Amino acid sequence: MSVYIFFIIGKILDFTAVYTIIAGFGICVFSFTGDLAASCIKRKYGIKDFSSVLPGQGGFLDRFDSLITAGAFVYLLHLLFSEII
Repeated sequence: MSVYIFFIIGKILDFTAVYTIIAGFGICVFSFTGDLAASCIKRKYGIKDFSSVLPGQGGFLDRFDSLITAGAFVYLLHLLFSEII
């Protein structure tokens, strides 16, 4: 789904097809990886929530862990493609 959404956004913003496909798949993979990494850290240290702001839902950071890793990927991909183009 993220590839399809990013493909539509890529058409609107006039991205190349290669950038669109890599970004779509990368966002999917890195957001999933970020969520798994945060869960792994919580399990290793026996923590139920990262904070008490949103109790029972993983805490405040749990809402943004996949966004942080996917955003870092998109930023690095942008740096890579801006050097190539």
